[in-house]
Amino acid sequence: MRLSLIKLTFILTFGSVLLCGHGLVDQAQADSRPVFSGRAAQAAEQAPPQISEDAAASDVFLLSDENMAPAAGDAPRSGDLSDPYYDQWEDDEFDAGVSGAIADPLEPWNRFWFHFNDILWRQYGQAVWQTYELITPAAFRQGVSNFFNNLAFPVRFVNCLLQGKPLEAGVEFQRFIMNSTLGFGGLMNPAANSKPLWSDEPDVTGFGQTLGRWGVGDGFYIVWPVFGPSTARESVGMLGDFAAQPLTWTNLYWDNRITNSITALRANHTIGENIEAYNSLMRISVEPYSALRNAYVQGSRNRVLGTGGADMLPTPTIHTDSAEADE
Repeated sequence: MRLSLIKLTFILTFGSVLLCGHGLVDQAQADSRPVFSGRAAQAAEQAPPQISEDAAASDVFLLSDENMAPAAGDAPRSGDLSDPYYDQWEDDEFDAGVSGAIADPLEPWNRFWFHFNDILWRQYGQAVWQTYELITPAAFRQGVSNFFNNLAFPVRFVNCLLQGKPLEAGVEFQRFIMNSTLGFGGLMNPAANSKPLWSDEPDVTGFGQTLGRWGVGDGFYIVWPVFGPSTARESVGMLGDFAAQPLTWTNLYWDNRITNSITALRANHTIGENIEAYNSLMRISVEPYSALRNAYVQGSRNRVLGTGGADMLPTPTIHTDSAEADE
C-alpha cells in the first residue's frame, strides 16, 4: 500500500510537469518582464512635475510635497517620521532586514525561472500535495517527514565536524541511533522527548552554511529550475549535500524506479511543508521576485550567523534542521 502511494505521488508530480511543460514555459516567458515597485513604479508611470513659465514667474506657485526638495546639505534623517522628506515606503520590501544587497547579474534568467517555478509549485505541486494529503492520514505523513529528517543525518553530522562542533555532532549521532532503532528506521522520533547527553542544540543545516562560516561570501543570486532560489555559495554547498545524502548512492544497489519514487515523495513533502508560507509571502508582496530573493538571502545569512531564519521556499533540498523536526 505504501509503495503504491509513493508511485501515485511520483506519477502525479512528473506527469503534470510533462503534460503542462509547454504551457509553463509560455506563461513564464510572458510574466518574466521586469516589474518595478514602490517609488520606482511611480517614476516609470509618471513624468516629473513640470513648472510652466507662467507658474514660475508668478507668486502663486504652491510649494507642495511634490515640488519641494531638500536644500543642499540638508540630508534626510532616516527613520524620523517628523522629517517631511522621510518616506517609510521608499526602500524595497524587506531591504531593512537584509544587511547589504546581493548581486543579481542574472536577473533576466532568474525572473524567467522564478515565474516558471511559481507556476509549477502553486498550480501543480500544490495540487499534488493536496491530493496526497487527502488520501493519506496525518500519522503517515508525519512518519515520512521523520524518515527523511533522519535520513539527512550524514549531512548534518559531517558539517558539525567541519564547523568544529563536536558536541553538536554528538547530539546528532545520539538522535540518529535512537530514532533508527527505537523509532523503527526513523519513522518515529523518540529522540524529541529525550534529554541529550549534551545541552548543545545543533543548528547546522548543510555545506552552504559551513562555507559561510568559513568566510565564503554569498556570491551572486541565482534561481534554478524546479529547485528555486539560491546563491553561488549555496549552490556549491548543495553539491556537497548531494554527495553526503544516502539516497545519492542507493542507485548503485536499488532499482532506479524505487529511488526516483522516494525522491519524488521527498520533493512532495518539501513542497507541502513550505507552500503555505510561500503563498503568504506571495500574497503580501508588491514585487514577489524581490521579496522572495531578499527573504531567501536573509534566511541564508541568519543560518550562517546562527540567528535562525526559517526556510519559506518549497524547494526539494535536503537542508533539514533536526531542531525543527523535533518540534
